[in-house]
Amino acid sequence: MKCFSPALLLMLLPAVMMSQSSSSSPAPRQAPAITGTQPATQASPNQISDNDPLLDVAPLPKSKVTLVGGKVRSIDQIRNRMTVDTFGGGKMKFVFDERSHIYRDGVETTQLAIKKGDRVYVDSQLDGPKVFARSVRVVTQLTPADADGQLLSLDRRNNILSMRDRLSSQPLRFQLTADTKIFKDNEQPGSQADLQPGALVGVEFAPDRANRGIAQKIKVLAVPGASFRFAGRITHLDVKSSTMAIENSSDGKNYEVAFNRDDVNGRDDLAVGAEVNVIAIFQGDKYLAREMTVTQAASQEDKDKEKKKDDKDKDKTSENDRD
Repeated sequence: MKCFSPALLLMLLPAVMMSQSSSSSPAPRQAPAITGTQPATQASPNQISDNDPLLDVAPLPKSKVTLVGGKVRSIDQIRNRMTVDTFGGGKMKFVFDERSHIYRDGVETTQLAIKKGDRVYVDSQLDGPKVFARSVRVVTQLTPADADGQLLSLDRRNNILSMRDRLSSQPLRFQLTADTKIFKDNEQPGSQADLQPGALVGVEFAPDRANRGIAQKIKVLAVPGASFRFAGRITHLDVKSSTMAIENSSDGKNYEVAFNRDDVNGRDDLAVGAEVNVIAIFQGDKYLAREMTVTQAASQEDKDKEKKKDDKDKDKTSENDRD
């Protein structure tokens, strides 16, 4: 048997005692399970928010968006401010920042693209006491618009053309310039001498403000006394007033034509849905048929539809009479 020195025994004794103490200590008790709804974990006071108020841009205002149009009176690129003379009169001041979207003729750019005198359309919102420009659209090239109707007058001294719009029946005025192009008779060059009161004209214009614009192109569609040929399907027929609407096959437009039933070749077949060939004279306020021929009778389906419509109109008239 080996003998150990007293000094070695004293060195090993603490390690043996710690080993025995560790093996004899009971296992730790497991915490009981918690049932039911647990309260939400609260954020630590030291936890940093996802949005840093010192660095991040403030969210967009939640107020109503209003569209304002006008011309730029002044712009301050340093303090991000802009004053606009609105089309309706008066002026408005706007502020903008990196949240704002700036467009020039449809292409997104920066605020440096906004110049004094530019035509702008601003999507604006109230942001506290200020009006914030959510987006600014600078428009330098206006899209041409179209109007057609009867020419009422031409002020040759001031080069102002007045016409009655066919769709709205409202009077419109247009400014003629040296660049205004006038056409007649299938795109043949014309002149102001062709712009006679009572003529039907089509105007392509730049809508610079309500009911007034710069006429870019004027086409004389019809002058009083001119003869026109229409060929197409009857879409409306009023025998009492001797008028009909014809869907002209050459341009797809509807034309109202007055007629005398006795002058119609094939008048027994005159009905909605029938195909007709018409030569008419433009009288300034209407087209009057000089010759009319029914080239194809209406189908039975068209006749049935028209009969149902007539019966419905008669029933409605009877109800009104009883009331």
